[in-house]
Amino acid sequence: MENVIFKLVGMGCSCEGSIVEKRVKKLRGVESYVLNPFTNQLRVSFDPDTVTMADIQKTVQKAGVRAVLMGDSVAAAREPQTFGGGTCCGPQTSDSTEGFSCC
Repeated sequence: MENVIFKLVGMGCSCEGSIVEKRVKKLRGVESYVLNPFTNQLRVSFDPDTVTMADIQKTVQKAGVRAVLMGDSVAAAREPQTFGGGTCCGPQTSDSTEGFSCC
């Protein structure tokens, strides 16, 4: 089992966190996850033989939020703080929320 912590960049409201959780929960190979909406951190325990960090990051990206591996401060600094108004309280695209709604 591998454990990682991602900084979630661009998460504008708690309902976006719910969308991220629903998506990560569906990934085969993810044993557990904890999303802290106050620090915008996602801790994931996963089987690297089944799912990769890149798979997790792509899944989070589909929710309209960027997952930057903690410790990768250069990448986090380059990221915008919002994604076009957010995925749930601002303009939506069919790819960003894919069947989820909130607010």
